[in-house]
Amino acid sequence: MKKYVPRSIQNIFDRIEAYNESITDVLFSEPLSTTFEVVVYMSLTPQTKIPPTPVDASDNVSNYHFYSARSLAGHHDHLVPPDSARSPDEYERFRNSHFQAIIKTSVDKTPQDGDVWLATYNGGNLVTLVSKQRSGTIITEFDDPNGGPAQTAHRSGNNQTQTNASYSAEDLKGRGSEPTPRSASSGIIQDTFPFFNVDPATNRELINFISKGESVGGSYNSINRIWYPNGKGRGFRLNFWPKEGREFLIDGLELKDSKIERVMDFQSPYNTTRYPTSQPQTAIFATGRYQVIPVTMKDHLLETGLTKEDLYNEENQDRFCMTLIYGTKRPDLRDYLLGVAGATLNKAQTNFAQEWSSVPTPAGESYYGGESSHHTAQETRNLLERVKKANTQMRSPS
Repeated sequence: MKKYVPRSIQNIFDRIEAYNESITDVLFSEPLSTTFEVVVYMSLTPQTKIPPTPVDASDNVSNYHFYSARSLAGHHDHLVPPDSARSPDEYERFRNSHFQAIIKTSVDKTPQDGDVWLATYNGGNLVTLVSKQRSGTIITEFDDPNGGPAQTAHRSGNNQTQTNASYSAEDLKGRGSEPTPRSASSGIIQDTFPFFNVDPATNRELINFISKGESVGGSYNSINRIWYPNGKGRGFRLNFWPKEGREFLIDGLELKDSKIERVMDFQSPYNTTRYPTSQPQTAIFATGRYQVIPVTMKDHLLETGLTKEDLYNEENQDRFCMTLIYGTKRPDLRDYLLGVAGATLNKAQTNFAQEWSSVPTPAGESYYGGESSHHTAQETRNLLERVKKANTQMRSPS
C-alpha cells in the first residue's frame, strides 16, 4: 500500500518524518501535479550570519532550512509575486502567502534566492525541495533600507543563511531588521484583497454575503456547538452564541480577542469525536463570522499565512475566509472567480455551497440536505458573476 501523509497529523515534524519515509514512492507513483517546479524566495532579514555548525539528520527543526516557494505549475497564479513588492514589508507579506518549502540542512546544495527547484507537495501549504533545476535571480523594485548584504549573501554565499540558528544574538541586537511578523495587528483588513490580487469592493460584498447566512448578526464572535442525539445522519441540535446579549468567552476573552491556538484547543474535542450524541460542555464547533469548523481550521491555517500565536480577530477572520475562497480547498470556486478558462458557474456555486451550508446549490438547496440555505440560487449566481467580472477586469492588462 502506498504511504501517504494523513490529514490528521498535526505536528509538522511528524508530517515531515512521514513524508521523508515515502518521498521515493511519491515521486514515482503520484500524478505529475504533486511534483512541480518552484521559485525559491528567501527572507530579506536577518542581515548577517555566523559560521554553520555540524547538524545531524534527525527531524529537529534546527536541521531544516525553511523558505517560501512560488509554484510554476499554476498553484499561485492568483497570488501577487513577491518580485512586484514596493517595499521590504510588502515583499515579506507576499512571500509568506506562498508555499513553505523545507529541505534538510545535511544536503550538499542549498537553495539560493531565485533558484528553480523541483518540489513535492506534502499537503496543506507545505512542499519539500528535491533537486535544483536551474539558477535564477530575484529582482525587486525597492532598495534594501539596510544596505542589502542579506540579498548578496543569499545569492552568492555557500553557507545557508535562512534558519534562526544561523544567527547569533549579538548579530541581531539593535539592527531593527527582524522579519515582518504575520500578526493580527499588521492591518491585514485593508490589505486582504490586494493580498489575493482581487477586486476589493465585490469581494467585500462576497464575504458579507457569506456572513449573513453563517454568523449571528454578522458577529466575529459567533460560535456554535453541535451534537447528534440520534446519531450521525439523524438530525442534530445546535447551541450558539452570541445570544441574549451574552458572548461565549475563552479564558475570559471574546473570540475575536483570543489567540488562534486557544480557539483550536476548544475545537479539538471534535477532532476525535466528530458526531457527539450529547452536547459537549466546553467544546465549540464552528467559529467566527465565517463559521470555520475544526477540520478546516487545522488543515488550512498554514495556507492563510497566519500562525497559532495570531489573534482570531476581524482582520484575520477575513483573511481566513478569503483563503478558503481563493486557496487550495475549493478550486472550482477559485478558478471561476479568477476567470480561468474552462471553469463553470455551476461547479463554482456547488463548490461554494460545499464550503458554507447557508449558500444554495444551483438547485436552490443546501448541499447538506436538512439544513436550509439563506439565499436564493439566483442571487448567489448573480453575485458570483459580478465578482468574476470585477476580478478579471482588475487583473487584465490595461
